[in-house]
Amino acid sequence: MVEAGFYMVFLGLETPLEHSLVEAGKVQNLKTNVLESVRKIQSRGIEVTGGFIIGFDSDPLDIADHQIRFIEELAVPTAMVGLLTALPGTRLYDRLVREGRLLSTPSGNNTHDLELNFIPRQPIEKLIQSYRKLLAEIYKPKAYFRRCLEFLNRLPETVRHSDAFRSGSFSLRNVAILLRSFFKQSFSWYGFSYLSYILRALKRHPDKIVQIVSFAVQGHHLLKLTRRILYTDSSPRFQTVPHVQSRMRYDTV
Repeated sequence: MVEAGFYMVFLGLETPLEHSLVEAGKVQNLKTNVLESVRKIQSRGIEVTGGFIIGFDSDPLDIADHQIRFIEELAVPTAMVGLLTALPGTRLYDRLVREGRLLSTPSGNNTHDLELNFIPRQPIEKLIQSYRKLLAEIYKPKAYFRRCLEFLNRLPETVRHSDAFRSGSFSLRNVAILLRSFFKQSFSWYGFSYLSYILRALKRHPDKIVQIVSFAVQGHHLLKLTRRILYTDSSPRFQTVPHVQSRMRYDTV
């Protein structure tokens, strides 16, 4: 895949808890050591973005703590965390219908969303609290940039990617992006964490400037989005009527 130009893969990592994986029917995740497998992919030069879920019936009350450690150990910069959503045509959906726990048909977007379309086993307030804690912890600026730096440390010395993402691709366009990122993010509310990351990353990996700046720009969106979600609406909600949510809009730096 690296030779063919791939530089990123998305994996449904879901949860570190075996019983929750069994409940979800995600037994393929139990056939290997997930941490070692992800690290192997990263060591070949491919970034892993991951999907993570909380809200399984078998999840413990401290599920947020398990997921925070899991995501940190994986060194996955972009962790797409969502509340469990029951989708039509799945065993989960059919089971919840039989149990009288389904509330509505979902829109399909469950990341950074504080709504549920079914009645969970855990108290709704506790589950939403766990979800908010998970988002808040993994998208603290220091935590996000720490994962980025660890991923860069895992990359091979030479990454054979397409020209747009090749290590050492030092074009005028890349310099312009770096400067825009520097002037906007240095004076942001997370400026100290940003500068610490940029300086450490460039010192260790000066040939990977494209990846370094890409993570910084991506972080601007993720940190701002998470902050907006967590601090503009603190009330847990059930998804009682079908609705359509807009796709996440990536803000340019």
